[in-house]
Amino acid sequence: MEQNNFTGIDIVGRYRKNYSIPAEAEVTREMVMHHWNLERGLTKELMETTPANRWEVFERNYSRLYNELDWLNKLVHSGLSTPPAVRYRAWVDAIGPAPKKIYEIGSGKGTMISYLSTLGYDCKATEITRERGGKFLEGNENVKLGNTDGIHLDQFEEKSSYDVVLSDQVIEHFHPKDILEHFEGVHSILKPGGHYIFSTPHMYTGPHDVSIVFNCDTAMGMHLKEYKF
Repeated sequence: MEQNNFTGIDIVGRYRKNYSIPAEAEVTREMVMHHWNLERGLTKELMETTPANRWEVFERNYSRLYNELDWLNKLVHSGLSTPPAVRYRAWVDAIGPAPKKIYEIGSGKGTMISYLSTLGYDCKATEITRERGGKFLEGNENVKLGNTDGIHLDQFEEKSSYDVVLSDQVIEHFHPKDILEHFEGVHSILKPGGHYIFSTPHMYTGPHDVSIVFNCDTAMGMHLKEYKF
């Protein structure tokens, strides 16, 4: 579909559905279009980065996204009513019984890692920018907080220090040229016999970023690459 032809598309309704925003929350067409235009511009900058400036640009652009779209950061997934025990059951089953030391990459608002901390796990939440996650987790004494680029993890954590590393819909946000180094970074901070448990949206059912609101065929926003695994 032509990317600038949005006539006849209920972009507000599709936006609410994609981001699980409740009907009573204010969302206007202007807000959706601002998100679309902002994210497209930021995505272009992210894809043009080099290894030398990537961390700086990613941190700056994600901070700008969540500063300018502060309402999105507050509303995303606020329409979900599934209890955490149900929503995260598969994750808990995969992690196994406590005690375990857990490191989450891209914790967002920290809903999963906060729940896991109530089950006896030693938990650390991380994000690329405080604007995304830190402000929602401050005051939670059961969860440690940190910032990371999600790639060079051994520059942020001691090697062989975690039983489990988690990421839930995160790796699609990394620059495609960094994905192998990401997995190497995860391996470096896992204890021998540790596990990396992650989920990522499949490209064949996508796109799964803001592009789906506009009936795009592929991800055009900050899902820099949606994978086939």
